[in-house]
Amino acid sequence: MHDLPARLPGAQRNLLLKHLPEPRMLCTMRSVKLLPGTAFFTGRRSFAAGVSKEAEPLKKLVYISQSNDVFTNLALEDWLYKQGDFKNSRALLLWRNSPCVVVGRHQNPWVEANADFCAEKRIPIARRNSGGGTVYHDLGNLNCTFFTSRDEYDRKANLEMIRTAVWDTYGLDLVVNKRDDIEWRGQKVSGTAAKLGRDVAYHHCTVLVHSDRSMLQKALRTGGVKGGYESKATISVPAKTACLREAEPSARVSDVMNAIGRVFLQNPIEDKHGNTVPSEAGGYQLLNPSDYWFPGLGSTRRDLASWDWVYGKTPNFSFSRTYSLPKAHNAGNNPQEHGIASVTVTLHVTNGMVTETEIKENDSFSQTGGSDLMHISALKGQRFTEHLLDAAVQRTVSAAMNAYPRGSSGNHRAFSPGPRLTQRSLIMESERNHDPMDREYVNSILTCA
Repeated sequence: MHDLPARLPGAQRNLLLKHLPEPRMLCTMRSVKLLPGTAFFTGRRSFAAGVSKEAEPLKKLVYISQSNDVFTNLALEDWLYKQGDFKNSRALLLWRNSPCVVVGRHQNPWVEANADFCAEKRIPIARRNSGGGTVYHDLGNLNCTFFTSRDEYDRKANLEMIRTAVWDTYGLDLVVNKRDDIEWRGQKVSGTAAKLGRDVAYHHCTVLVHSDRSMLQKALRTGGVKGGYESKATISVPAKTACLREAEPSARVSDVMNAIGRVFLQNPIEDKHGNTVPSEAGGYQLLNPSDYWFPGLGSTRRDLASWDWVYGKTPNFSFSRTYSLPKAHNAGNNPQEHGIASVTVTLHVTNGMVTETEIKENDSFSQTGGSDLMHISALKGQRFTEHLLDAAVQRTVSAAMNAYPRGSSGNHRAFSPGPRLTQRSLIMESERNHDPMDREYVNSILTCA
């Protein structure tokens, strides 16, 4: 009796039974037929069909994810990596995501991604398990993950397959550079990263087919560490990018997907000594990444989408900014004693949480000035964001300005609260704190001499 999922409609079950050889099993509702000897993973069952292990050639399978959710696809990739047995098989997972930013395992998302822009456009930021730099994904980009045993890991061979597939389809002469990026006329069309385990390894890469490069440029920060960050986190190397459609207007993701899958299945496999290994193509397999087929995948997805993973796994770092703040009022109503002080604030961050605040007064603050910085000191134990520090400084500024006698003609007009403190933010902050500070006074404070 054929062991098919009970959830399949009767007509579809009959159609699949007609085309599948014995023995057989399906991984999704739209799987193609399997060849004898095919080894693959359903989540609930794993099997090898009809060929003894001793005589079994190396099996090759192409998996295509039916999800466009970045966290689901990263969870699927992780599931295959942990559950798959690739001693006698090789697999290629092809997947696409809706717009998102994906940082490397050892990167700082606040450095790599434009968090404000991503939040405005509802672009999720994800952290993958592999190293390497930050990438932008959308439906115009194809992701390829090559699964092998650790001993047979060969990223250059994988990149050569992609290069060959594009040449065969569009006649475009791509080049694999020394960094294992794929380029067209010196512009990057594919970036690469990998995860190497004790027994299993995977190499994954992007292929920019017709991505929205304007969104890519806005969603990513380029040019290295910015805004006062100090860290040992991996920094992305900026590069000029290009899409295949810029070279070939007819380029489509579906065509590139088919071409890479075809080359993967048809190309002979060589071991690390250059000897050809007997292999057998198992065809394409559409995967429905769900707990039904892959038990535990939903839990993995939740972990990958959590703050603790995306931000909490950031390598330790510090973040510093210098502000010009009004001195505290210890001079009575004598406007000549008022002025500004340059203060550098540093937040030390571990696991995404502020663990220490450091305040350096670059010139003499008044005797009571330290107490006015209590808002900054209180950040310890909070989740880090750049705006967390800005808000604390705004509260400090608001408190200090309340201390000035109204109508004084001191040198507070030279006060510069820093690049992120604006008229609107100061007024909003004062209104939240029920501060009677008038808008004219805010304008005077924000006017630089």
